[in-house]
Amino acid sequence: MAEPGTPDWWLDRLYKKLRERQPTIKTWNAWYTGAHPAPQGYADAEELFQRLLETVGLNMLGVVSDAPLARMRIAGFKVDGKPNDDIWDVWQANNFDRGSRLVRHEKHSLSEAYVMVDPNSGVPKMTPEHPEQCIVEYAPGSSRTRVAGLKVWLDETAVGGPLIMAFLDLGSEGVFTYAAKTRVYATQARSALSMKPSWELQERGTGTNSLGEVALVPFPNRSRMLDAPVPEWHRALPAQKRLNKSLLDRMAMQDQGAFKAMWATGLKIPRDPVTKEPVEGFVKAVNRMFVNENPEGKYGQLQAEDIKQMLDAVRDDVIDCAVLVPTSADSIMGKLVNVAADGLKLAQSSEVSRTRDRMAEEDDSWEDVNRLVLKAAGKSVPNMNRMSTEWRNPEFVTDTEQANAAKVAISAGMPEEVAWERYFNADGDDVKDWAEKRQRQLLDPITAAVADQVRRDAADRN
Repeated sequence: MAEPGTPDWWLDRLYKKLRERQPTIKTWNAWYTGAHPAPQGYADAEELFQRLLETVGLNMLGVVSDAPLARMRIAGFKVDGKPNDDIWDVWQANNFDRGSRLVRHEKHSLSEAYVMVDPNSGVPKMTPEHPEQCIVEYAPGSSRTRVAGLKVWLDETAVGGPLIMAFLDLGSEGVFTYAAKTRVYATQARSALSMKPSWELQERGTGTNSLGEVALVPFPNRSRMLDAPVPEWHRALPAQKRLNKSLLDRMAMQDQGAFKAMWATGLKIPRDPVTKEPVEGFVKAVNRMFVNENPEGKYGQLQAEDIKQMLDAVRDDVIDCAVLVPTSADSIMGKLVNVAADGLKLAQSSEVSRTRDRMAEEDDSWEDVNRLVLKAAGKSVPNMNRMSTEWRNPEFVTDTEQANAAKVAISAGMPEEVAWERYFNADGDDVKDWAEKRQRQLLDPITAAVADQVRRDAADRN
């Protein structure tokens, strides 16, 4: 057994935690994607239930989880109240408009996601990471100071067969890369980690950490002090289970209504002379005709239950999902038509409030990532309390509302640049461009022409 505190000890410790957490992440992924287990009482109808889900597609967990995503867009980052181009340039170079959406998507659906910052010889590289592959550990008594981070993945291109790769980041103590020739149990394009790989330290990828701290930053969802983070849809899980049960009951009642059960009296049922058992059961079909030779015989059919109660139950469960995980009515029911602006804003208020909470939750993680980015790029690294994440307005408002609000704010003394950001969701590049155009409009035609020529000459020289 490795000595506590050594790289091998940290590898075994984090790998065990990652492996123990992986089944939970896979279960959550199944609930989010709609691959639900059959409800209680339908254990023998698993295959039928999966076909039903594919047909009906009423997975409210995905709906309530994804509802805030379209409202969550980062417009830029500021240091001391001013846009920071160094951070934004790295962000754009790593295509993190898309990368941040991937992180946010996995965070909401699976409880957690990660971003790894690679110094990459002064040209920082940012990558979104999946919770099935990554895990971190904090210093005792701290929820911010990371002492170790681990990423594990499958390398199928290795010479000699697939390898399990592990990248261990111990901050100032260095980074360590391991490989193991061990089995990976693949199911549906996802791999299950083996219990104890035979790790071998690799020379390539092992060395010092120029950042001096763990470069794997977690993005937990709905984190609490003593409990693990949970997916965004977690509160709606009981309602989804009831919804699944109601759907199956509804389909069973519909089948009963379409193919009503029959009864008959006075029928003579042929029996086997040896076993005395019926030769054939009482089975009805479109190609069968029953003949009753008994003059006292009767036929009848059982009436199906009223399906309305099942439809009401489904509707109530859908509404419960929207209440438990605040989601606007237009997102979950699609019933808002020709609603006034004030009415629409009121209908969206609960979802907007939830969205703002998730934004605030991400702020610290993004600022931690940005601090690592500046350090990797060799730039001045400010204290995190001087950094801020700028989000676009999560409310859906009309152009007229935006214009009127901006006009009132500017007349009250707000700088135009601030109004552009707040009311028109302008990012840093937009603000610069608009400011230059405004400046040109203020110049007289001759001065403006000279200024344009100077800019063109400078562009030609470059």
